[in-house]
Amino acid sequence: MLELLKVLIETVTRALPAAGSAARQRRLNEMGAELFMLYAQLNEAMLCAEDIVQNLRAYVSRMTQHLEHGNDPYALTGGTWIRDVVQQQRFTLGRIGSTMNRLSTQLNILAPGSIARLAPLLRGKANALDSLLTVMSRGGFPMIEPSAGQLARLQEHGHDDAAFDELDAVRSVLERGAVSTLQRWDEPVYREVVRYLEHERPEERVREIRALLEEIRQVLDSTFSLQDVLLKVGDRRFRTDYDGDHFWG
Repeated sequence: MLELLKVLIETVTRALPAAGSAARQRRLNEMGAELFMLYAQLNEAMLCAEDIVQNLRAYVSRMTQHLEHGNDPYALTGGTWIRDVVQQQRFTLGRIGSTMNRLSTQLNILAPGSIARLAPLLRGKANALDSLLTVMSRGGFPMIEPSAGQLARLQEHGHDDAAFDELDAVRSVLERGAVSTLQRWDEPVYREVVRYLEHERPEERVREIRALLEEIRQVLDSTFSLQDVLLKVGDRRFRTDYDGDHFWG
């Protein structure tokens, strides 16, 4: 989840350098409200991720005590501690996918090649984000992340034949590594959560995401006026939302 979110944020970061020409600046200003909304959605996704990781740490602490002393059966309900925020994150990520798809043409003007690189992550019925949301819709939380290399290869291939093999590999990682938030979190789940925290290093990824969002905020602050980012009364662009089924159109 976090590696994919980081890649999406990196794409936005690359597309938002200072405008190099008056024409580019006009295009950028026209996107002001959209980019501000996207920034707010990305920030919400980061906060959800922080909440999930904090709850996983709390679960490990309490479950460690329970396994040693048998005096904290509430620790076995650890899945319920993150269930609601995982679903909140699912809808937040879906809204991000919808917004980025809507912005894809404009992003491609600012950063040529963006559409091609985003396509296997966000566009069409077979994409990486949809695979992640499907796992989460079933109550799963992926404890194994697709590697940065896997996602990079997926982006390089776009929608050619090789991309489908890479997407199958990403989907397999997400499904194989998912832990259900609908079941008791007993000792085998405990071991998997400990492995996730130690080897996937989610806190480190959240810090990296926070740093990228700081970059986006600084660019938005230096590039746009309040008039650029305020929605006009009756603006209908943001009524399109993730319905819990699909975000891609």
